Amino acid sequence: MLGLPELLLIIIVFCLLFLPRILQVKNLDYQKLETEMLQALQKDNLIAEFKEQKIENILNYFHDLSNSKLPQYNHYILLNDEVNAMALPRGTILITKGFLDNIQNFSDDEIASILAHEIGHIELNHAKNNLEDQVKAEMFEDGVNLLLKNSVVSVGTKSLLFLSQQLFSRDQEYEADNYAVNLLQKSKYNPQTFVTLLEKLKQWDSSPKWLEIISTHPHLEERIDHTNQQLKLLKDKMRQLKEV
Repeated sequence: MLGLPELLLIIIVFCLLFLPRILQVKNLDYQKLETEMLQALQKDNLIAEFKEQKIENILNYFHDLSNSKLPQYNHYILLNDEVNAMALPRGTILITKGFLDNIQNFSDDEIASILAHEIGHIELNHAKNNLEDQVKAEMFEDGVNLLLKNSVVSVGTKSLLFLSQQLFSRDQEYEADNYAVNLLQKSKYNPQTFVTLLEKLKQWDSSPKWLEIISTHPHLEERIDHTNQQLKLLKDKMRQLKEV
């Protein structure tokens, strides 16, 4: 059993290894990190560079409309059968193969809706903050592995770990939903279709409603209710503006 002096020594050594790296997190080169993640995923044949022209056109349209400070939005195909999409900090959206396999079931407005939601996670820095938290966790894990003389996880594995753990909080999801509704309102697409998108996504959502109680990630039914409220507020605001 370790005594107090040994424990203090371990803590001191760990802090010397770990804390300086944590202080560097705020200065992360997110573009470099995102590029490394994509290269690792591509190396393991987990993403494809094939571009879906309809998605590319919508992303270019939204980029011009949103006055984004990023050079562009782009997308890759994540070779996964789930119907999903996810955002990386510097403007990359990963569209799953499962979504593309079912793309004929979605209208252009609904496709625009899911992309607008992911753009929300990018522009509101949700994806950036998640990546920052993941890097901190990996630094902690690397420090433990170094102390225990274990092997450090590869970049490719870390990239997959980040993607698998990319669940945004309830507040982040609602903020991205609100961003999407407002972006759609300014666009040529119908913001009401955001609700029909969520309704369709329920068909592929296998998580039980009771899981919402212990999850920080909102259930689709809860997001539908929230979005309907947001649309009502937006409609009332537009009516008031017309009356002035």
